[in-house]
This record gives sequence, C-alpha cells and structure tokens, in this order.
Amino acid sequence: MPPLWGPDSFNTGAGMARIETAAAFVQAKMPLNTPGTLSPQDAFDLAAYFTAQARPAFRAPPRRKRGALPEKRQRASWHLAGRVASRIPVTLA
Repeated sequence: MPPLWGPDSFNTGAGMARIETAAAFVQAKMPLNTPGTLSPQDAFDLAAYFTAQARPAFRAPPRRKRGALPEKRQRASWHLAGRVASRIPVTLA
C-alpha cells in the first residue's frame, strides 16, 4: 500500500490530492477487509484528513519552445504479415 502522506506519497498534482476523488476512492476501497462499508460522510472525513497532510509538490516538466522537436524522434512502423503484426522502430534524425 502506498503512503497517504509524506515524501513518498502522491504529489499535489495527483487526482487523489482532490478531496472529492479521494473520498470516492476511500468509500469504494476501504476498509481493506470490508470495502464499500463506509458512509459517504466517513469517507469524506477521512479524505479531508489525509489530503490536508504534507506531501511532495507537483513539478511540471519544463516546456519546450513552440515547434521544437527532440533531437532524435522515434516512430513505430507497423507491418502486417498475415495475422501477425511486428513493430519495427524507425529512428528519425
């Protein structure tokens, strides 16, 4: 089971950081031995508690300049031979 808060938990940009998403998950999956038995209010209370705890911040990847492509770009080329499809990677310069 992943931790609900702390440095190894989901980050602030994850869906579980939203209280409504977390409450729906908690109500459907908890407690482990009898999932789905929590009331909506209990699930919301639990989600409110653990989503308010410390967790890693979301760090968006740096944005590329408009129109810039990576140095090497790979594309999959598909070849159908009868019923078997084989993937042939092609590297574009």
